[in-house]
Amino acid sequence: MRSLSAVVCCGALAAALVSCVQKQERPAPAAPGGERRLLPPELAQRRAMPAVPPDSVLTLIAPSSSYLPRWKTELEQELERRASGAGGLAAADQYDDYRNLNIDKFSITKPPTTAGIRPPAEYEPSQAYLLHWASYSQTAWKALFGSIVKGAWGVVPVLMIYKDASHKAWIEGELASLGYSQSEMQDPKNIIWWEHATNAIWARDYGPVSIVDSPTSGSPTLSFVDFRYYHARQHDDEIPADLAKDWGVNDFRPDLDYEGGNFMSTSDGLCAATKGVLYYNLQYSQSAVEQIFSDYLGCQASLFTATMKGGVIAHIDMYAKFASDTEMLVGEYQASQDATNKAILDGVAQLFASTQTPSGKTMQVTRIPMPNHTGALPTLNTWRTYTNSLSLVGPSGKVVLIPVYSDETTYETAALAAYAKVYPGWTLVPIDSKVIIPGQGAIHCITMQIPAGTKAKMETDPLDLCGSTEFECVKEVCGNVPAEGCCEEGILKYCSKSSLKYIDCDSNPQCGWDSAKSLYNCGTAGSADPAGAFPLSCAVVKDAGGPEGGYPDQWVDPCGDIPYQGCCEGETVKFCQSGQLKTLDCSQNPSCGWSASLGGYECGTSGGTDPTGKFPRACPGFAPDGGPDSGGADTGVPDSRPLLDSRPATDGADGGTSGDGGDDGGGGGCGCSLAGKPRPLPALPLLGLLLLGAALIRRR
Repeated sequence: MRSLSAVVCCGALAAALVSCVQKQERPAPAAPGGERRLLPPELAQRRAMPAVPPDSVLTLIAPSSSYLPRWKTELEQELERRASGAGGLAAADQYDDYRNLNIDKFSITKPPTTAGIRPPAEYEPSQAYLLHWASYSQTAWKALFGSIVKGAWGVVPVLMIYKDASHKAWIEGELASLGYSQSEMQDPKNIIWWEHATNAIWARDYGPVSIVDSPTSGSPTLSFVDFRYYHARQHDDEIPADLAKDWGVNDFRPDLDYEGGNFMSTSDGLCAATKGVLYYNLQYSQSAVEQIFSDYLGCQASLFTATMKGGVIAHIDMYAKFASDTEMLVGEYQASQDATNKAILDGVAQLFASTQTPSGKTMQVTRIPMPNHTGALPTLNTWRTYTNSLSLVGPSGKVVLIPVYSDETTYETAALAAYAKVYPGWTLVPIDSKVIIPGQGAIHCITMQIPAGTKAKMETDPLDLCGSTEFECVKEVCGNVPAEGCCEEGILKYCSKSSLKYIDCDSNPQCGWDSAKSLYNCGTAGSADPAGAFPLSCAVVKDAGGPEGGYPDQWVDPCGDIPYQGCCEGETVKFCQSGQLKTLDCSQNPSCGWSASLGGYECGTSGGTDPTGKFPRACPGFAPDGGPDSGGADTGVPDSRPLLDSRPATDGADGGTSGDGGDDGGGGGCGCSLAGKPRPLPALPLLGLLLLGAALIRRR
């Protein structure tokens, strides 16, 4: 088990972390019409408490590290699991509070209706690239960020995220040390300054994925596609919505956990990702994910590739890169380096070589060496990559910023030769990325290009897909997938402890019925249950509406138009919590009215209304089904089926609940999902944190 020193560096941080993960207990019975279950007395402090703190020592990669890695840390996985209600745990936390209070940034929207949308390729012209230059004091970090800015200077301006005036001044000081004047720094042709809070540096994963329309004349119009990012990194997750608002462009938000490091496309609409996006969105079938890619991004065809094994994030930018509509790089290991992942990447290369793009072009695949990976801890390797580069095209030139590693140069010359072959006429800029690669990301992972396009609304702002109070449509529940499991596209899905889990059978085919264990498993003949009780094919059932295997065209919102902040119907408070309509009876604790401390309607007030006028006191005409809320935080429903966890725990087995592990939306890449499977939680991680917290803080 990892030392807790890798998680907590000081008592104050430990206290905050333990406070984050303490199970939300049902409060003692209150007077009728008393305090709202979701909102204990310490709510104001709990809401004010930062998310998993920016740049904290929560890396779980090495005690000396000082930044959040690209993947979800084990603590973040536990927080997300609890927030989902898995295993009957409390389903609300401060991250849900934040999203509910800012639902206009997080609610799921319908896809674009504009015809001819497409995701521009990275090798097309860009108007800016996103970068959060963190104020790390180490020389190596300063050199990394400075080299990125210097390498792209004069080609494409950097959209520089800074958290406050002092942070901006610090960055300006670093730029001055590189020889840039104040006038150059304030010139938007070089730097576009943008103030925003962040949790981490992985702009590729949380930044907007851009789309443009296809006008018959003139420049295209820019819009953003805003995938759902990590639960405990809410400031990162809101960046696309806030940037869209500031720039005056549309922000389309699909119901998908996904990171930008696991996405790449050609200019004619071939989109590619690893199967990580399927592993971490088990509530959807592969065809449903393909449909989301088509509807929101304009992908004409989608390719899902294998993930590497051994703990590497499941992002495609760790081993592949499109250089043009007909040229690409795919990583290559020697058998002496890594025989297992050599076979996987050889298969990926063959897949791309045999695939035609939507316009009928054949992809020429150039193999690029994969650097040696080395151990940082017994359970984690440093996974180096040369494909995690950034290519930028501007009015004055074309540049590729390429990660290299001063501590591992064996294949560097060959890698740069591969770039020269597929990027003829481009300026190639090698940048030492030794300091950042332990977080499983390099240059590509901390940048996000924004393509050329007019900053304007492509269409009227999209309507909510599944209700104005929802930041998740299809809940991550088992649906009708039983503990015995079922098979879909080579992936075994099964229900365990009220959570949907998976095993990728690619390395141990086929998915089918295991008569000895009376369940579906990998390594079988691929047949169905002979008794017919459990179908071979998965059919994931949605909570409400929508075609099987797809996502809902219309969603019946249990809350109607009643928001999280609530409203009053006589002496009854109505409010929306975790997608369900809840009520509080104020007859014994009048009156129903606005609570400034709560930021919503509550019992025991003077009966006033929201002074801003944003949330009316009177509820809209809506008759809920069922009776008043009986109290307590929402909990998951305990699974009454047998817990069949006897499947082999091989690499990729028992991958955990959807969404565990990767930083990259489908769990990998720049924000990483681990080698096709989330890293299992260590034994009793929550208990360990609570025991630590008991020594540091006293329960309230």
